[in-house]
Amino acid sequence: MTRSEVADLVAADNPHLTTREAERIVALVFSAMGRALVERRRIELRGLGSFSCRDREARTARNPRTGSPVELGPRRAVHFRASRSLNKRLNR
Repeated sequence: MTRSEVADLVAADNPHLTTREAERIVALVFSAMGRALVERRRIELRGLGSFSCRDREARTARNPRTGSPVELGPRRAVHFRASRSLNKRLNR
């Protein structure tokens, strides 16, 4: 599902909003989530799951095309953990 599809669902469920207003709301929510992750804060959406930021250590990887080793520096990555209720719905 794309961002515009989410905005279309928001606009369909809220007839008092135009599609453009719904797109702006969705963009603001995602922007706030991105800022929170940059600030290393945890995001919890009840019924969906939680997003957090994790540190990855430097490592040696392989170039898939040539097989030659490539050094990857330390970095941060987003981690998502699904909620219990979402896992139950997925595995019915």
